[in-house]
Amino acid sequence: MRYPLIVLLMLVMSVLVACGGGDSDPEPEQLPTTVQQDSGDAQVAPEEPQEPTNTPRPTQVPPPSPPPRATLPPTFTPSPTETLIPSPLPPTEGPSPVPVRTFQACDGFGVNFELAQEQFVLGESPTIAWTPVDGADAYRVYIRDEFDIELQLVILRETSLQVNPDVFQRAARFAWTVEPLDAFGIQICPGRGESILAVES
Repeated sequence: MRYPLIVLLMLVMSVLVACGGGDSDPEPEQLPTTVQQDSGDAQVAPEEPQEPTNTPRPTQVPPPSPPPRATLPPTFTPSPTETLIPSPLPPTEGPSPVPVRTFQACDGFGVNFELAQEQFVLGESPTIAWTPVDGADAYRVYIRDEFDIELQLVILRETSLQVNPDVFQRAARFAWTVEPLDAFGIQICPGRGESILAVES
């Protein structure tokens, strides 16, 4: 009979302890204070708290604010980017070529081999000739040497030319070219021509 009674008492005590069995709350612990002892009677006086030293704190720089975002209207649709292709620059060397207008009448334009000479003797006036072109008001004739150096330029209305013998200073092969021109002096057909040989007598 003693054993169950002891167990019952222990249970009652544990319940009282768990419920805070004492009426008075425990007093909070007080931190020890530094005391100064005087000679003679012991007189305890609390020490005055020391003022904390002012330690400069580092200056905090606020982080840079992000750039404001542009607000777009709700109906905004991005347009596709356009690729700009640079236009080719015109050539800088030499004058630009004059466009040549080609007419159907130019089909029969060329050297008149019945009248044009292929060879001549130095000191004589060789004859060069070409076929006429409908709509041509004049013809421009070039005489060049074997190095493509221009020796003479003549503009005439006829379809043949007797070249001045002073143009040819030595025995060599020369070239001539004729270009038909309209009333405004504009070339209307591609140039035609042939070579001519100057020989010693």
